[in-house]
Amino acid sequence: MEKLTSILVVLDRSSRDAHLLTKSLWLAREFKARVEFFWCDAEFEYTLRHVYDERGLTQARQARVIHMRDYLQELCAQHVGPDVDISIDAACDSPLYEGIVRKVFKTLPDLVMKACALGSSEGRGALDVNDWQLVRTCPVPLLLSQGRLWPARPRFAAAVDASEMETPGLAEMILRTAEFLRDGCQGELDILFGERRDIGGRTQDEHAAKVRLLRGETQLAPDRIQILAGDSAAAMTDSGVGQHHVVLILRAVNHRNGPTPLVGTITDELMNTLSSDFLLLRPSVSMSPVYAADEAFALNQRNQLQ
Repeated sequence: MEKLTSILVVLDRSSRDAHLLTKSLWLAREFKARVEFFWCDAEFEYTLRHVYDERGLTQARQARVIHMRDYLQELCAQHVGPDVDISIDAACDSPLYEGIVRKVFKTLPDLVMKACALGSSEGRGALDVNDWQLVRTCPVPLLLSQGRLWPARPRFAAAVDASEMETPGLAEMILRTAEFLRDGCQGELDILFGERRDIGGRTQDEHAAKVRLLRGETQLAPDRIQILAGDSAAAMTDSGVGQHHVVLILRAVNHRNGPTPLVGTITDELMNTLSSDFLLLRPSVSMSPVYAADEAFALNQRNQLQ
């Protein structure tokens, strides 16, 4: 992510909306980005799809959408000033993650923001199945919020895999995104290189050379760059990530070929360990499993607009 001109904010009329709204409007003002509040009612749509009598379903959806839009409009009136370009939209679609991805195809935002679905425990949120599927399928950068408010000068962390297994170009994308946010928010940035403990000397030297190369592309003091060996979640916890950083920027998908598992990944471990928000990036060549043809069309449109 090297520009932030539009933000799609996924709301659901829960207590989580307040923190997410505050963060999204703060980012919008810092980057002069337009914001769209979006509410997708998957539970209502699921119920309608399973009713015995299908008469009146269209009217029921329309009435529900009007009710949802009234709530979003009320939020705009209460919290959004004339300095932010704001719009709203609502839909009944199921499952939730597909409804959000379809919306992304239509509007092509630079960033999607959503609160973790299961609230928080000791400052940490939890992801449900829809959240994990959204991580897997969202074609643009996805910020999952755990509820913690950001200070005026936020501190970001970029997590990069030092191994040769990292998707080509993804480490550079993570670093560029992290520096872009740091500069735009007038914040601070730390870069964290993950490394296994059980690698050999030659491999370790190759990884160290890669780290030095990536270091040379950043303008950071040496103490802002760390190599964390061993278990990623434990190493980041020990180094204070989550306690000191408001957003951790990392890849959204793993290295394996084939379907990405919903559990057991580094993201899963970190989300269950750290209290920071997570900005998840997918490789630019990666296609969303949801309606890949639509995504190709949407990305082609985006390229034509740039």
